[in-house]
Amino acid sequence: MMKLTPKGMRDIDAEQMLVRERAIDSIRAIFRKYGYRPLETPAMEYLDTLRAKAGEEVDKQIFVIEGDEYGLRFDLTVPLARYGPTRSAPSPTRDMQLKGYGARKSRKEGASGSSSRPMSIS
Repeated sequence: MMKLTPKGMRDIDAEQMLVRERAIDSIRAIFRKYGYRPLETPAMEYLDTLRAKAGEEVDKQIFVIEGDEYGLRFDLTVPLARYGPTRSAPSPTRDMQLKGYGARKSRKEGASGSSSRPMSIS
């Protein structure tokens, strides 16, 4: 008997992918028009970073891997909060503002999804 995909995962056929790619391309063009630049952060973060200031409900959404050291991000908030302060410090060659966007899959325990939204830190 053939196994189904793991819980929270699904196959996306060619027609659905073409629609998705066209939509994401349109969204990216709009972000770039307004000065946002592409940004990609790892899907895996340290578990203590994902859990920082998170409540019990959020803790249930984290997909834990490698024992209790790592987890898969469940949205782009945590990576942005980690990335922004380390990259947007004032310097003569760096802007004071980070304007980035990402269209990446995010993982929650028991669910699947993606996030595509502008990220801006002043």
